[in-house]
Amino acid sequence: MEKIWSKIRMANQIDWPMGSCCGRLNVNPDSRYLSERGLIRGRYYIIMDAIELGENKIIQLKNPFRSPITWKGDWSENSRKWTPEIKELFENEVKLGKVKNVQTCKSTEQILTQSFDEDIFWMGFNDFTRYFHSVDICKLRVGWLEKRITSSFNLNTDYNEFSINSNEIKVYRLIFFEKTNVDMSIFNCKSSNKNVTYDPDLFILVFKTCEEISQANIGELVFSSKHILKGYLSEDHVFEAGEYFMLPISFNSWFSHNNNSFIAYEDFPIKDQFFNKYNLVIHSEKDFFTDEERHSNSFLADAIIEFCIQMGNKEDIGLENASIYTLTKGFEGCFD
Repeated sequence: MEKIWSKIRMANQIDWPMGSCCGRLNVNPDSRYLSERGLIRGRYYIIMDAIELGENKIIQLKNPFRSPITWKGDWSENSRKWTPEIKELFENEVKLGKVKNVQTCKSTEQILTQSFDEDIFWMGFNDFTRYFHSVDICKLRVGWLEKRITSSFNLNTDYNEFSINSNEIKVYRLIFFEKTNVDMSIFNCKSSNKNVTYDPDLFILVFKTCEEISQANIGELVFSSKHILKGYLSEDHVFEAGEYFMLPISFNSWFSHNNNSFIAYEDFPIKDQFFNKYNLVIHSEKDFFTDEERHSNSFLADAIIEFCIQMGNKEDIGLENASIYTLTKGFEGCFD
């Protein structure tokens, strides 16, 4: 939770727009459960501010649509959490310019009242993580360099003759000329097959290139994103100067989902119904170069094996030269 709070605080301090949707899956699914607490299930709230008052972490939210329903829990307008000591801390934060959308007035009560407006309220961070799921941050990178790529997962569909490309995958070579912050986002384009109901899965691997790419040495794994069942993925990382291979991966793109079997290359005309395309967006604080390269399918296999060895939990199964690697942390499963 500390990591999430730190990211929210950082984004808040540099004025990146943020929002979150109300209603976690592991909380009572009855909408009345939330409405009794002054929240609306499925409503997307704007994150207005995030501050610390002593040891208390509180977050300010806004319902963008007018509603008579408003938060009734801790840190709401009439909450007992607003003790005289806390109100004084709040006033000091305002005077230091650390509270947004509030101007210094004659009294502490007026300062606090200003921070509550129609459909705007404060909530404790613990309650926020209980009732809301995910935080979307719009990273406004002024002056950063950008590269946008539209492609397809694993199989190349640029040519009509599938036999030419059936043993190739696309890999992106990145060259950073100096140490730089990088944001990587990947968006899964919807399948053209309306009958497909499965969730897409996404993750990104980045390897430091080596002089000779081979099965024994594809390079050092320097970055692995979370693996999520979602339509988009966004991660950031600091890369040292050097050359890298970036590999976007989606396991669900390998299956037909009609009978859980692999789609044969001979079924090229229907392949686009299942092999979703994606948009890859790379933002870098410093100059960089990127180019598409083609490698054999063994590169993908070697990359996944290396990832499992580096990030998985190893378990010996009693067979000579055989082990199982289990991926759990940050790796969501796929479900039919």
